Amino acid sequence: MRGDSRFRIGSMTKPFVATVVLQLVGEGRVVLDAPVERYLPGVVRGHGNDGRRITVRQLLQHTSGIPDYLDYLKYLDYLKPEDVLNDP
Repeated sequence: MRGDSRFRIGSMTKPFVATVVLQLVGEGRVVLDAPVERYLPGVVRGHGNDGRRITVRQLLQHTSGIPDYLDYLKYLDYLKPEDVLNDP
């Protein structure tokens, strides 16, 4: 394997992130019903999203109402879906 090899892992990161977040909950460092804004200030804003009204629990359950990020790729100049398909 080369040092510059890339791997497309897609949805495989979701269980890892959820596991770490739940470990932090168990340690008392994250509160499931706290707003995302507490931990990621200013990150979840715009396009009708408000991190002050979305909880960590909602993110983990995929019930936050935040749309799929793939819908926003068309707004990005530096990365287009075709680019991802042509150069994974």
